[in-house]
Parts: sequence; C-alpha cells; structure tokens
Amino acid sequence: MKKDTIIFFADSVTMLLNLDKLLNNKVNIIWVVYHELVKLELIKNGVKKSQIEFIDLNFPFIKKPLLLKKIINRILYLLFKEKALYFFLTIACSKIYKKYSPKLWISDTAGFLSKITLPSQKMVIFHSVPYKKFYLSPYTINYDFICFPGSYHMNRFKNYYKNYDLSKKKMKMIGNLNIANFVNNKSLTNEVKYNLLNDYNLNPDWPLLIFAPTYDAFEGDQFFPNSFGDQYNALNNFAKFLNKNKYNLLIKFHHYMHSNFENNSINKILINPNVAIYNTLKDHDTYEGRADDLLRACDIILGETSGLLTTAAYLNKKIIFIEPSNKHIWDETDMDKTLRPGFICKTYDELIQASSTYFNEDTFVDERANFVNKVFFSPNQNAYNKLEKIIIDYL
Repeated sequence: MKKDTIIFFADSVTMLLNLDKLLNNKVNIIWVVYHELVKLELIKNGVKKSQIEFIDLNFPFIKKPLLLKKIINRILYLLFKEKALYFFLTIACSKIYKKYSPKLWISDTAGFLSKITLPSQKMVIFHSVPYKKFYLSPYTINYDFICFPGSYHMNRFKNYYKNYDLSKKKMKMIGNLNIANFVNNKSLTNEVKYNLLNDYNLNPDWPLLIFAPTYDAFEGDQFFPNSFGDQYNALNNFAKFLNKNKYNLLIKFHHYMHSNFENNSINKILINPNVAIYNTLKDHDTYEGRADDLLRACDIILGETSGLLTTAAYLNKKIIFIEPSNKHIWDETDMDKTLRPGFICKTYDELIQASSTYFNEDTFVDERANFVNKVFFSPNQNAYNKLEKIIIDYL
C-alpha cells in the first residue's frame, strides 16, 4: 500500500527530526530545506538524501542563467526584492507538489509558507514558545492547522483574531515541543555535567549561568538595553562579577545575531577563565553544542524574550529577565508581560542584585510552577505523541 506523503518545510533540524522518527514508518516524509548546513545536518542524523529537497533562496534564484537572464534577475530583485523571493519560492513549491503530491505541509516557522498558496493543507508548529509575536503573527492566520502549546495561547489567539472567521481553522493544543526531550529527563548525572562543563573549558565545580539573548529584543544585534552603557563592557564586567562569585558564564547568541559571533569585543570577554560561547550557526538553529544538556546543567538563565526562558521555567531553573526595548509591544505578544516567573531587570545594577539574590536563595519556585501549569498543555507528556496522532488522524 502506497504511503501518504507529507512535506517538512524546515528552517532547522531541531523541531521536526523527532517527528520524523515517529512518522517515518507510517508516511513518506520529504524534507524541504533552504540552508545548506541544515541539509548536511539531516544527512548526519540519518535522513536519506533522497528524502531531501534543497531550495536555494540566496540571490540569484535562477541558477546559471545567461547574461540576459542575469540582468533581468538583478532588475527584478532590485525592484521587487521580497516579492521576487516569494515568486521563485512559489515556483519551487509548485514543482515539489507536482513531484510528490503531498497531503500536508508542516513548517516550523510561519513566514515563508504563509504566503504560498498550495493545493494541500498547511500546518505550523513553530520552533519556540517565546515572549514574541509568533502565534499572533498575521502569518499564522494563513495556515489550515495551527498547533498551540496550550489553552492560554489558543485563547489569546482567538481573542486577538476575534474579527476573523476562524471556523475553518484546525486549532490544536499539543503542548510545548521544546520541552518534549526533557519529559522524565530534566537533570544530568554529576559525571555527565562535569564532563560537559569540562568540554567547554569551564570549571566543572562551579554553577553555570547561561546568557541567551535573542535577536529582536533591542535594535540590531544589541543584546543589552542602552541603560547598561556599552554592552560589551557591561558583559565583560558581568563576567568578572560572576568569576568573583565562582560562577561560570556561557554565552548563547541567537543565530540571527551575526555581528556578535566573532566580534573582537566578544573574543576579549572570552579571555575570562569562567566564560565560554555556544557554537551558534549563522541563520539557523542546530543540535550541535548539546544545547539540551547545557539547559539541564545550568543554574541560572538570563535573557529577555527568548523561548529558552520558557523551557527554563519547565526545568525549574532560576530566571532573570532583561526588560526589552520600548519597540516591544506587550499587547501584541503571545504572552502577557506578567507571565515572567523571575527577576525583571531594567538596569545593570538590577541585574547584579538579581544575580546576587539567586546565589543565596530561589524566590520564584511557585511562580515557575504556576507558569508551566497555566501555559503548557499536559506538560509531563511528550507533545510529539499528541502531534503524531493529529497528523495520522488527518491522513
């Protein structure tokens, strides 16, 4: 009996590979990716080359054109830019549809497929549960299936789009896919934690603070608010403060924060003996670097609006929130600003005070537990199993 085909339109490997493992004996899965390194990571993790379709979205979209085509290509791009990208993406997706006749397209990011009209239905699962405008994004409304981490997000979505006809939308609560790997597996053995920190050249006998800034909490690649002064000096001073208190610091930049990856000022901060940096890849997330184990190993996580903070709440880690800039409109984000179970800092002095407090006590245990129960559907069950059932039932 011929298997149904579904398309994984993937920004990275991290969200859909677990689903691939659940479904690969039941359906025919084709991965459509647009990052060369994602393609290589899929192959490294056992996905066959025959299951991968690569779309190169880097200009020029038409490869190896004649000189006249090059000129036309350049004019189209200069005149239309994003429209040109979606024009070529539509052509590529149409070819993939004709080749495989998939019954369902599943994407871990809403933007690209949102504007593409396809004969088969589209599902968005999202790659994170952050304090941003993901689920409430206008891109989301163009999907047939919308998967939510819980009733909180679903109700907020319905209220935000109350003037839209949502009757044909298949809105499903599945739980948080980001915490699936941590269900019944929240901690590391002392030996594994010791070796992990040692691999990062950190003192394995010291606690770990992870700094996980995201790319759009402030302007450009800025990771601290203006009130902190020069952000590199502030981070260096914070590293020295942590070193004085016998704490490790691991810096995990978001993959869109390009200018910070190998910035000379960052390299100077890495000279501190208690500081390491995560192997962030440009433009997409990755399994490399053992991010899950680092979250299990950490004691405090610092960030602003990143989805790592909601995962940290599930893992019962101490959290410090940096208040994002004024451009962050809380009324339009997926979660209200009151749902931040940790210290909220607007100044560098507040960051030092929050850290100092956490060195001695944990004052947000109940708030984190309440957050998890309020926001996540069945937090102690693997969300991928729920998602698998929804997909199989539809097929």
